[in-house]
Parts: sequence; structure tokens; C-alpha cells
Amino acid sequence: NLDLVVPWRGAKGRLDYTADVRAAEGAEPKVALTLAVAAPVMPLPGFAYALADFTMAAKYLDDTLTITALGGKLGGGDVRGVGEVGLGEAGIASMDLRLEAKDMVLAPMERMRAQADATLRLLKDRSRFVTEGEILFKRLTWRREIYEEFAFSSEAEPAADTGPSFFDGMSLNIRLRADENMAIENSLGKFAGRFNLTATGGFDAPVLLGDIDLTSGDFYFQDRSFRVINGRLSFVDPVNTEPYLDFRGEAYVKDYRVTLSMNGPVGRLKPEFASSPPLPPEEILSLLARGWAFRRTYYSYASDRSTALNT
Repeated sequence: NLDLVVPWRGAKGRLDYTADVRAAEGAEPKVALTLAVAAPVMPLPGFAYALADFTMAAKYLDDTLTITALGGKLGGGDVRGVGEVGLGEAGIASMDLRLEAKDMVLAPMERMRAQADATLRLLKDRSRFVTEGEILFKRLTWRREIYEEFAFSSEAEPAADTGPSFFDGMSLNIRLRADENMAIENSLGKFAGRFNLTATGGFDAPVLLGDIDLTSGDFYFQDRSFRVINGRLSFVDPVNTEPYLDFRGEAYVKDYRVTLSMNGPVGRLKPEFASSPPLPPEEILSLLARGWAFRRTYYSYASDRSTALNT
């Protein structure tokens, strides 16, 4: 019964083994195990998904578990891996595990859904427990606000005592990349784009570093939609997680083309407007807010210009 062996609840499956016990006279016996695991469900506590159809072939000798083949399904995608795990009195003492995954479809956070490939390496020794590698997003839909905390959780309100988790004490150094097919939709607007980010820090509260480039879409301001000309959201500070926005967009109001520019931390943005034909800033705001105010302004400018020319 696999649930009696795995140090967290919910594992369903079977572990078969062959043991070879040898001992020279006067010496401690040595045990060598050949293991085969088959589990319809292998949960990962603290994560929103369990491995399905999990299989593993391994050998155990001298407190080291050598995994010769590991497989399963995560989010419908194939997962494969090999590696070594060192066992001690307190459980896993060391680890060097390499994993590859293809075509996973996951929603690890609320209002986020992705299809991705991953190449990861899990390393653990006395000084570190880290997951590093790359996740390539083939498709991503993000409906979270940019100020919301970036964290993985399988429960909206975790219980006070959830028991031990495989991810306890883990840190991250994972490159997150999407070359296309990224869609963002929140209170700021609706965008398509690409990103090159790094998730670093603790698994329970990772920090993002890098850039999100907005290639198209609409930015919402004063009940108007501004088409993206260019935009970049940069995460540059591992301590202050507030991103920096560099944005330029345009909207057409009657006979005017209005451009909106914003540069700075997202929480302290100061919009700047320009128009063609040119208008003073206060006139542009009136034009955006009411839409019809431009008519009086336009004729007033035309009259002033005509008067000046006649003079």
C-alpha cells in the first residue's frame, strides 16, 4: 500500500520490491532493493495538481535511491525523469532529480491557465533545496491583477495545519518564457504579448524578475480604450515587487488622434497626453471625458487662427 510509504496523504497505488540482504560474518547486513511503483494518483501537497498514472523504476542501496525511470501525467501532459535521492533519518537528505514535461495544461493559480513544456532540475543538499530550469509557455491566459501576490496554492484558504509538504523549504530559480500566445485581461485592459521572466525566491512566495512585452491590445483609461502602440512591464527589484510600466497607446475621438504615455511604477503612474491636431492638455482631458467638447474648441481655434492670419 503506497499510502503507508509516502510521507504525505493521498497516494494511491502499489509498490513492489525485491530485496537482497547480505552480511559477512561480524559485519552489518547490507540491503539492496529493486523497486517498481505504480500509482494512479500521486499528490504533491501544496500544489494544485497530482501526478496521475505515476510509475517509477528504482534501485536502493546504501541509503541512496537511484531512479532509472520515472513517468506520469501532470495536467494531461507527459512527465519523464531520472535521478538520485539520498535518504536519512529525517527523510530526504539529498536529491538530484531531472524532469521533463510536455504539453501540460495547468491552472496553478486562480484566474490563470497555461499550456507549457518544462525542463527542471531539483537539487537538495545540506545548504540548499532548489528547483531550477525553464518553463516554456505555448499558451497562457492571465486574468489576475498585476498587484496580486504570485504564489502557488491548491486551496483558497489553507488549513492551519496541512502537514508536511514536498515543497517545504524549496527555493526557485526558474526561467518563464512565452514567445507568443500570451493573453492578459484585467482592470488595466486586454492585451496580447510575450514575456521573459525568472521566478526566484521561496516556493511559497516567489518573486518575478524580467519583462513582459505588450504586442497588441487595449488599455482602459477614463472609459476609453487606447490601442497599444508599445508597452513593457518590467519587474526589476527583488525586494519591491511593484512593476515598472513603459506604455504608449492611442485612441481616436472624432477628428482627433490622442496618444497616452505612462512611465513609472504602476502604483504611481502619471499619464501624459498629446493630440493631433494639437490641443492643450486640459482640452484633451475634456475631449476624452465628454467627447463633444472638441467641437467648441475646434471652432474657437479655427476662429483665432483666422483672425491672426487676417491681422
